[in-house]
Amino acid sequence: MTIVPVGVSALDEIIQPRSVFLSHSRWDHVYARALADQLESAGVRTWIAGPTRHARGWWDDVSVNLECAAAVMVLMTEHSRCAAGVRQEVDEARRTGKPLIPILLSGDPFLLEPAEDVRGGTLPSDGLIRRVKLLCVS
Repeated sequence: MTIVPVGVSALDEIIQPRSVFLSHSRWDHVYARALADQLESAGVRTWIAGPTRHARGWWDDVSVNLECAAAVMVLMTEHSRCAAGVRQEVDEARRTGKPLIPILLSGDPFLLEPAEDVRGGTLPSDGLIRRVKLLCVS
């Protein structure tokens, strides 16, 4: 998994093509890290921003990695509902035609219908992870 610390250029830590970009609120970073670990364990390369966002150069890092991603997984929570960064990432994914994979962790769905409901903190099913992996190898 690639986690980009603040101050590290995206050019130093660009994800490999055919990877998944994990969009989430900084308040949901612990779960997002566990999800990224699950994806990586299944052989799905994953890019996830560090817990501090909106630092200088943040959007440059995000946009470079969004461009390289095969798909964008969106972690939907009451925090991400209000996060401008998550909305920007979803808008950019839509603009560039990236597949969106919404995961509902808490609250109600927004922007997208969830591919999987993991309220309660469970990780996504193996079936969803296999479908994500297929997106990354095609």
